[in-house]
Amino acid sequence: MNRVRVGVGGIVEDTQGRILLLKRSKSPEAGCWSIPGGAIEYGETAENAILRELREETGLTDCTADFIGYTDYILKVEESHWCSLFFVIRSNSGTAANMEPDKHKSMGWFFKESVPVELTQNTMCALKIYKEWNGKELQK
Repeated sequence: MNRVRVGVGGIVEDTQGRILLLKRSKSPEAGCWSIPGGAIEYGETAENAILRELREETGLTDCTADFIGYTDYILKVEESHWCSLFFVIRSNSGTAANMEPDKHKSMGWFFKESVPVELTQNTMCALKIYKEWNGKELQK
């Protein structure tokens, strides 16, 4: 049965102007870099969902989230349709760590000018919205 899922994604900024990306080790889009995120659970707000996903994937807990936009994307190979809500995340304390090494091969901080080319479709959409929201140029 085909259905639309609702998810969240967070563009985590550090004080040096870098953004956090995680390299996926599982399908869909294995080997591509992705922003932290995942599905919204029943009864959960979108903001609470991104903060939970961020905690689960990176260990960051003291964060603020600002909504910047959304997109629909369809992965025909995976037969999945997602509506994703995107947030800019600012960490108030703590250090990010790869808390789910079974899902992510690695993680890294990237300056906006040196974002990897191998991005998930969702991350490409998020960075486009982020660029428009932030007004700063990102490498394509």
